[in-house]
Amino acid sequence: MNSILSLLNLFLVFQSIVLPGEKTYENPETLNIGIEQANMEVQTENVEFLIEDINEAGSLTKGYMDEDNILHTVQIEASSTSDIPSSNIGLMRLANKTYTIRYTKDASVSSSFKIDILSNKIQRVHSSSVTLYKGTLSDSKLVRISSTKAQQTFNQKLLFGTRKYSITATVSNGKIVVHAIP
Repeated sequence: MNSILSLLNLFLVFQSIVLPGEKTYENPETLNIGIEQANMEVQTENVEFLIEDINEAGSLTKGYMDEDNILHTVQIEASSTSDIPSSNIGLMRLANKTYTIRYTKDASVSSSFKIDILSNKIQRVHSSSVTLYKGTLSDSKLVRISSTKAQQTFNQKLLFGTRKYSITATVSNGKIVVHAIP
């Protein structure tokens, strides 16, 4: 009986802890205190890479800081060799190559996937990889949404909930735009 009361007490203490991004409220009519998820906008970021720059450098990395001062980096690397045949590549066209998209969120998450480009279109997506430095991984997926869009999604299960991630690569007008929703 004492162990059940101890667990109940522990549950009530955890229930009263306010996590970042949450707010507490008190309803004077019922005198209950609870936790409510704040209606906060999820920070997203579009990171653009010019194909000409990627092909010239071989690899480009860009980063941004979110509102919580957490560093997010996106890297795109062009394969040095490719099984995809090349022919008449214009400046505004993607090289017929495989591009690796890498996303990192501080020391919490690292993910990558590859897109095969042929004639300025995504032919295939493959080699999905996710590394979590905290929590456990669930529902990891990599899909080719259309001939211009690929998306990697996964969940990071933490002690107090689940964080959903979506990294989308869009091919358009000689650019690869990576849209990350952490």
